[in-house]
Amino acid sequence: MTQHEETKTKTIALLGATGGTGRAILEDALARGHQVRALVREGSPLEPRPGLTIVRGDATDHGALFRLLRGVDATVIALGAPAFSKTQIRSRNAAAIRDVLPPGSRVVCLSVYGAHETRSELTFFLRRFFFPFYLRRAVADHEAQETIFEQSSLEVTLVRPPHLHDGPAEGAYVHGFESAEGIGWKVSRADLASFMLDEVEQPRYAGRAVAISDLKAGAALVAAA
Repeated sequence: MTQHEETKTKTIALLGATGGTGRAILEDALARGHQVRALVREGSPLEPRPGLTIVRGDATDHGALFRLLRGVDATVIALGAPAFSKTQIRSRNAAAIRDVLPPGSRVVCLSVYGAHETRSELTFFLRRFFFPFYLRRAVADHEAQETIFEQSSLEVTLVRPPHLHDGPAEGAYVHGFESAEGIGWKVSRADLASFMLDEVEQPRYAGRAVAISDLKAGAALVAAA
């Protein structure tokens, strides 16, 4: 019996299920035997199937979130938007979830490496050019999202990956590091999904922000406890 088979089945609310990371989380969660409730907009092609319940609505609407979150064991957030979008979907959703969920509720939320104190660990190019111009709005929304959750009464893990790609799960990623030395500046969405679901099943970083990344070839980096 595997570790996942030993884990009690949970009911998980998922936001962002139609995005790249959200789809990876959805498929992994169903494969692990969890029940998933996904909030999707009207007109989304995502349909119910065994283990998956669809709730139609907007991620900032309190009524839709109440229907989605009522009685769940954990909430997983993987909301995204185009880089130049002016949307504040992440922070607006965080504020609404804070209002709807009872104190102490478990939340695992996707953020980005480079938010808040990790900005200083970025490479010169990322810190001085890529983030200020290309990712400025997205990172600002992630930072506002993080602040809302950090100041809430919820039990939140903020997961900060670098560049995401669609390669297969390797299981060789590292997490919990404090310095970017030795990291590969990328991680697959499949590995990210696996890590976020591990945090649902057996939390290691409750109430904390945690970085995750592949290693550079030949690097030896030990994840912090």
